[in-house]
Amino acid sequence: MPLFSLSVAVADRSITMWSFRNLEEDDDYDYVDDTEEAMDQKWTAWDIHRAMNNTIAFNLALHAAQPGDIVVVPDGKSYSFTGGILAIDKYDIVIDFAGASNFVPVRDIWPFDTIPNSTFHGNSRYDPAIAIFNCTGVTLTSSSIARAKVSVDYRKNTVTLLRPNKYFGGIINGNGKPWWDDVLVGKHKDRRPRLVHVMESGNMLVEYLTLLNSPFWTLTVECIDSEVRHVNVLVDRRYQSDPSHSVDSSSAIARHLDVANIPF
Repeated sequence: MPLFSLSVAVADRSITMWSFRNLEEDDDYDYVDDTEEAMDQKWTAWDIHRAMNNTIAFNLALHAAQPGDIVVVPDGKSYSFTGGILAIDKYDIVIDFAGASNFVPVRDIWPFDTIPNSTFHGNSRYDPAIAIFNCTGVTLTSSSIARAKVSVDYRKNTVTLLRPNKYFGGIINGNGKPWWDDVLVGKHKDRRPRLVHVMESGNMLVEYLTLLNSPFWTLTVECIDSEVRHVNVLVDRRYQSDPSHSVDSSSAIARHLDVANIPF
């Protein structure tokens, strides 16, 4: 059996579901444990190999998807990827992050300046973890029955994930700390990847996702007649997965962000 493969497209009424039946699952990875120890972990060759294969599988499914299709990251599991997931020139598809997505923060294997990019005007950058380019009617969502839940204390400006080992559907984790550290110590120029970047598109819908610890900007939407709703954004250097702990006041909070008809 190959290390990655796409499932055969299974018709569900008039909709084709592209699912990753043989996608390589994470080995009990606690993708919300962003303690200093966990975030400083070394990524093994197998972690990287698996993430690269999963990214290839994801992009093959996106490339094959036709109007009306749904590309699904299966619910109830966590999957690792590298950057460079790309939907380009797509119309009327759904990209469903039902399970949790975990981006491996290894600079050496992260794609650099390989996708169409109208944002940086010739300046080379690492590819976004997830990029949507020249698409119409695309939905980024999570259909998980156990989507991540967030508690926000607006008085203290703190945020916590609630029972993250049970409720983790729709988490897209950028594992940003290694990227941030490189910049802080002056090891590399500030060329970090964005987490989710939408360019030159229209009639987009982004909903029901939890975006965690992006290496750079978390969500940029450069399109017309589009909507962002019910999106949680958590960014903190020492985020604790234990719900008894909350992040400090440096956190970026944007819960249930509703923006309709974005005039970009």
